[in-house]
Amino acid sequence: MSLIQFFRILIARRWMIATAIAASLAGAFLIIAIFPPRYAATARVMLELLKPDPVTGAVMGNGTVRAYVQTQTELVKDFNVAGRVVDQLGWTKDPALVERFGGDPAVARHRLAQIIIKNTDAEVLAQSNILEIKYTSTSADSAKAIADAIRRSYIDANLAFKQNSARENAAWFDGEAEKARRQLAIAEETKSTFEREHGLIMQADKTDVDSARLAALSGQAQVGTAIAPAAPVSSSAAAEVAKLDAQIATLRKTLGDNNPSLRMLEQQRSAMATQAAQDRTAAGAANAAAQRVANENSVVAQRALQSQKAKVLANRDNLTKLTQLQDDVDLLRDRYNKASARAGELRMQGNVADSGITPLGSAVAPESPEFPNIPLILGAALGFGLFLGVFVALLVELLNRRVRLSRDLEDAVEGVPLLAVIGSSNGTPKRPWFGGLRSRLFPSNADVDDAVAA
Repeated sequence: MSLIQFFRILIARRWMIATAIAASLAGAFLIIAIFPPRYAATARVMLELLKPDPVTGAVMGNGTVRAYVQTQTELVKDFNVAGRVVDQLGWTKDPALVERFGGDPAVARHRLAQIIIKNTDAEVLAQSNILEIKYTSTSADSAKAIADAIRRSYIDANLAFKQNSARENAAWFDGEAEKARRQLAIAEETKSTFEREHGLIMQADKTDVDSARLAALSGQAQVGTAIAPAAPVSSSAAAEVAKLDAQIATLRKTLGDNNPSLRMLEQQRSAMATQAAQDRTAAGAANAAAQRVANENSVVAQRALQSQKAKVLANRDNLTKLTQLQDDVDLLRDRYNKASARAGELRMQGNVADSGITPLGSAVAPESPEFPNIPLILGAALGFGLFLGVFVALLVELLNRRVRLSRDLEDAVEGVPLLAVIGSSNGTPKRPWFGGLRSRLFPSNADVDDAVAA
């Protein structure tokens, strides 16, 4: 089929195509008239993903951001949020509305919340931490008011969820702390009883008194055995003797042995030498006495060390048991301290009025409805009608072929030559209804009513 034949078929079936287009446009107008307009209002909030916790200072990790965002998106469409919206708008206080949706306020609240959930959508804008809440309604003002109410309810529900969760966890940790406190009191009493029964005392560094005393005695014994004999003690008299010796040697060279000054110095030296000898004797006696005392102390320390060592070895099993009891006490004390600290943090979190969500402006409703989009619907109806009309026209033409041009006859009867084309009865060819396209659509020998082949 040539392009000319195709256009001749469309021209011949033009009323069929026009009817299909008209029917499609009528259907589009019917849809526009029947379905009420729907307006989509949007409200935005900013999720403070990078803001540290006001109590603990913790920051959300990268691995939990996606899960948190998905959770917040689903929380917007949660029944808890939708129910809060119904309560904020006071719909359950309207008798007519309650009667329309079940007659019972609880049933009406549930059904109205389901309607809100059905018309609500939420998504995070690309490359941002802004969550956009979208609500669709038949009225622009209603959509805007409900979108604002959803955002408020979402923030309130998020804050309430965080506070309630923190308070519940705080109550659980309080219970664990109380349980640890009772167990700690029992463990400390058991340890104290064991110490009294066996005469042991455990110090803060987990060492008992006997072991600490054994370590001290061991150090004293080592110090006592390491004492060396005292060195000779020098006195001022000995120093003076050395000085006088130097002066006498000098004068003897210059003045001679019989000089009176030299004799005087020799007498002074003799007296100082006697004093120095007495000092050395006294120092030696003192050193000897000190050495005897040190030796005696060393012997005493060794005896005390052996005695304390025997005592510690005798109480070794009791010391091991006491150490275990002390470990239990320390473990329970650490458990109690951690549980108490965590409970305090959670109580503070339960009182913090920070939801981690910041509202951005007020809700926005478009001036034109989201549905029906009249230009889009009419354009789609026009295109569909044109396609349907052309399709039906071609289908009818294939089922009921007509000869409109000599080319149609040549295609229908192959191998038979076309001898002549007879014109109209008055000798004037008929012009097509769109005369401006005649020269393009019709060849010069086809401007006739009928084509006959011999």
